[in-house]
Amino acid sequence: MTEIPVEGNVLRWARLYRGLTEKDAAKRLGISVTELSAYENNERKPTLGMFETFAAQYQLPQATLFRLYTASVTTLSEGISHDRWGRTDAQFRVQRST
Repeated sequence: MTEIPVEGNVLRWARLYRGLTEKDAAKRLGISVTELSAYENNERKPTLGMFETFAAQYQLPQATLFRLYTASVTTLSEGISHDRWGRTDAQFRVQRST
């Protein structure tokens, strides 16, 4: 089985971006919470099939899951996220649209 080199912090970001708890995400993915935690903590890498399932269930393009930098997961719980340059989601949308 081929493992896909995706970073666990990106998988965690994708889950939180969709507003899912570990339990909800694990159920959608068809895996245990323990397995999900292993993926998110870089203890395990997904196979191609599991990688495709992550992208489909989180409704994100597969290329998005290859990102090296993600929004801060600490501020997502407060409803405001910042990228690695300190921009908020709203600032990023405005900057991208111009």
